[in-house]
Amino acid sequence: MVQNKVGFAYVSDLADPAVVFAGDADALLSFAELLEKLANGSTFGDFVELHHSLLFHAFRHTEIVLSVRPFARGMKRLANSRGGDKFEWILSADVLHVFSARVDAVGRAQRPCHNYLEVESGDDVNVVVSAGELDIAVLLGR
Repeated sequence: MVQNKVGFAYVSDLADPAVVFAGDADALLSFAELLEKLANGSTFGDFVELHHSLLFHAFRHTEIVLSVRPFARGMKRLANSRGGDKFEWILSADVLHVFSARVDAVGRAQRPCHNYLEVESGDDVNVVVSAGELDIAVLLGR
């Protein structure tokens, strides 16, 4: 785990392939705050390139563009670029509020845990957020 950052990667060798977000409490609480700001329209625009954000550490050159739209479509795997996987994560303000609360709960948990950030029947892959339970470097065999 990368200290003070939320690490993320596409992990294809799980029972169900997933994009996994993992971090310490402070990083996850910052992630929850970012989601809430996006939901409230109080960021720099209607999308964030998570792989370029200082809050995140992308493993295996994974790229995720999180966009706010009127209707959530979930996490879509677009392509393989620069040796990594590229995803578009389209969420509505309502879904962002729900996901912010889930990430916040994982960040505040007093024990290892995880939760799912999935849009009903919309995601191409599972989306998981974890604190103290899933270590991306270990999942990737590092």
